[in-house]
Amino acid sequence: YGPGLQGYGPGLQGYGPGLQGYGPGLQGYGPGLQGYGPGLRAIAPRRAVPDTRRSPPSRAQGRAPPSSFLKNMLPCGMINDERLILIGSSGRNSGKTTLAVELVRRLKTKAPVFGLKVTSIEELGAACPRGGDGCGACALNTPFVVCEERQAGGDKDTARLLASGARRVFWLRSLRSALPEGFNAFKRELAGAFDGERDGAPPVVVCESNSLRHAVKPALFVMLRNDSGEMKRSAQSVAGYADMTIEAPFRDADVERVLRALPLQL
Repeated sequence: YGPGLQGYGPGLQGYGPGLQGYGPGLQGYGPGLQGYGPGLRAIAPRRAVPDTRRSPPSRAQGRAPPSSFLKNMLPCGMINDERLILIGSSGRNSGKTTLAVELVRRLKTKAPVFGLKVTSIEELGAACPRGGDGCGACALNTPFVVCEERQAGGDKDTARLLASGARRVFWLRSLRSALPEGFNAFKRELAGAFDGERDGAPPVVVCESNSLRHAVKPALFVMLRNDSGEMKRSAQSVAGYADMTIEAPFRDADVERVLRALPLQL
């Protein structure tokens, strides 16, 4: 579906220009590798996730990241992440991305900020959670795929996060059962981008997702509530875990309330 697709490994397919990837089994429609629009680079392999209790060497400096940075990465089960801000919503058009963008803008001067969007499905080949044929983003043939957003222009959620000042932005597409492994793969990529001597404070991750709360305990879980429609099933299952609920559309005072509630040392 467009020029410029690149891939390294068998079975790579893709949708649009500018995609790159590293690993077998990435799904799509056409030659190349999987991605859903320009600027996405798939990085997560299909093979089993290694035990992350041993710190991998940093790509940038050739040394292991601080043990305190990786200490909460677990191969399975609930993950405790004290630098993650998770934003969920009761339904579509609640302002989830807009709130994430505003948090990135206000936090980026205090610590390195990374963005993450999570899309989860129940099973391989499952229907789009939004109904209809969808855009193909959920058509996985592997437990999870992590893509990196490379272009800050446009209206995509990931592009907006990158344009707001996030250092790097990723999109995790995963089976719900594989969310712990997918999140750990994202954390390994994040560890390779972090330089404690240069950056000082550990990175903060601003993430859009309801379903990730089943796998990860964040520093703060904010739920945006939109009363204009029925609450999504993914929101119903995690609403009780919310540390803070904000009525949509949110106001500037709500953003300040979120920042004051963060149990982070910035």
